[in-house]
Order: sequence, then C-alpha cells, then structure tokens
Amino acid sequence: MTSILAAPILRTSDACPFIPYTKVSDEWRIAFAAFLFTFSVFGVFANLSLLLTILANHRLFLRLDVYPITLSMSFIGILYLLANFVVAIPVILNSFEFLEDINLMKSLAAVNTFTYYLEQAFLLIIAINRFLLFCSRCKDHTVKVVTRSLHLAAWIYGFALTLIPSYLGCFKIYSPRIIGFTFSCSQCGGAENTYVYADPNRCKGVGDGAEAAHQMGTRPQEHNLSNCHQIDG
Repeated sequence: MTSILAAPILRTSDACPFIPYTKVSDEWRIAFAAFLFTFSVFGVFANLSLLLTILANHRLFLRLDVYPITLSMSFIGILYLLANFVVAIPVILNSFEFLEDINLMKSLAAVNTFTYYLEQAFLLIIAINRFLLFCSRCKDHTVKVVTRSLHLAAWIYGFALTLIPSYLGCFKIYSPRIIGFTFSCSQCGGAENTYVYADPNRCKGVGDGAEAAHQMGTRPQEHNLSNCHQIDG
C-alpha cells in the first residue's frame, strides 16, 4: 500500500479519533512531566553508575549467578528512562512538533515496550534464581544453567512482545493528550493494518467528529474512513 502524507497532518495525539479524550490541565501536565524528567535524569545517572561499576569490577561479579542479568538490567534501564526523558521535555513545553513524525513515535514506543517487558522478565528470573537457591535442593551448577537459560529466553520474550504486535499493526505511539504511550487505532489484521490520519480537509466527518468529541469530552461516533489518508502500519 502506498504511503501518502496528508497536509495538514494532525498531531499524533489527534490522529486517532478513538484515543480517549482525557482533558489534562496545564498544572497537572507540567507537574507530571517535571517529575518524569527528574526521575529519568536521576535514573539514567544511577543505572549508568551501576553499569560502569559492574564493568570495572566484573571479575568479582562473575561468580554471581545474576551478574549477567544485573548488567542487562542496568543497560535496559538506561534505554527505558531515555525514552521517557525524550518525551518529557515537549510535554513540559507543550510543544510536540518533533513528535509529529509517526516513524519517530513508533521507534520511541518500541524502545519503551521492549525495555519495560524485558525489565519485568529480568525481575522474574531473579526471583526464580533466589527461590532455587534458598527453597530447593538444586545444585549451584544447575541454578546457574537455569538462570542463564532464562536470561536468554527473556531477551527473546522482549523482542517477541515488541516485534510481533508491531508486525500485526498493534504498534504504539506517544500521546501527549493522555501523557503516555498507548496503542494506535490500527487493527491487528496483517496486511490490512493501516494507521489512519484524520485529516479534516480530506476526511471530513472524522476530523469534525473527533474535535466535537474532544470538546464535549465524549467518544466520537464511528465514521467512514474510506476517504482518509492512510499510512502503512
């Protein structure tokens, strides 16, 4: 399917008429974004310090079963926080121009999704490792093999949860309107997936319905999208 950019293009927060039209006050928006900004800065610094410490003393940590996982968690934590840091600044400034690009949005959301689920998997592996060590009769070698196998499986799990939904069209974008990463309005249907931009000039009912719903605080009715510009998802 040929990708066509509509002009003018609505922002990513307005692109899907079915995104919840949550009204966010300026005070809440600035406070939340400032917290996210501060949290991300300190988080990146803390994870980077931990990562450098582990690498500098890797001979001491090699004896620990969770050493590779801790190393991975520090690296993943930096990526996760950087993805939040990038979107926190425009939310504070209420300026989202550089977030208008759909490919940038999908890339940032992919990093957010991948690192989030991978971090959760790592925490589960550490819990399993502690359980095997303290609550089972497994030998140390067995625990090490199981832990390292699960570590590899966690990376596969993270890639799968990121790439497969994206391939099916269930990719995410960052929506300044709801201040967070959310699924776009594409449907999971293989080749039929498209990201629909509601351009008021070329897709009249949708843009008007979305704006009216936004003003009323209600969900817009379903419209015929056959005349809308579409971008491959």
